[in-house]
Amino acid sequence: MASSHMPLGLKIATLLAAIALVATPTYAGLERGKVTVGSTIVYLGVVPATKTRDYSSEQAGDMAMGGAPANNANNIHLVVALFDHGTGKRITNAHVSARFVGERGRRWSAVLQPMTMNGAMTYGAYSNMGRDNEASILIDVERPFGRGTQDLTARFEYSRD
Repeated sequence: MASSHMPLGLKIATLLAAIALVATPTYAGLERGKVTVGSTIVYLGVVPATKTRDYSSEQAGDMAMGGAPANNANNIHLVVALFDHGTGKRITNAHVSARFVGERGRRWSAVLQPMTMNGAMTYGAYSNMGRDNEASILIDVERPFGRGTQDLTARFEYSRD
């Protein structure tokens, strides 16, 4: 086998690179797609809105959360999944919104609506990046907690290609 003639240092470097690629989750355009704030784990996914137009009519009904996917290359679709850090259970009774701060200082927001993806409850919304290629996305969550509510904000950094 040709790899048996590879220097030991190169073999180790190749192995470490392979492990790093397998062990590191990738989140398109996001520095990281998971943030833990207090007792809540927040997962964020961002995709070009044009990718959502291929859903069947039944699935599209689940995605009717305001804003139009349209064929505008600036439109994105956010999906947020929430989990309780202590129990690992999915949080399905929260109010979720997103605030954006674009690279040009522009600020805008979107309310995420409950939606079902692959049989699991998540929160989603469409938004328009305009001419901004980068934005901080602040996910605001209000969830029932104990006898009251818990308010938290998870910060994500997004950059589109």
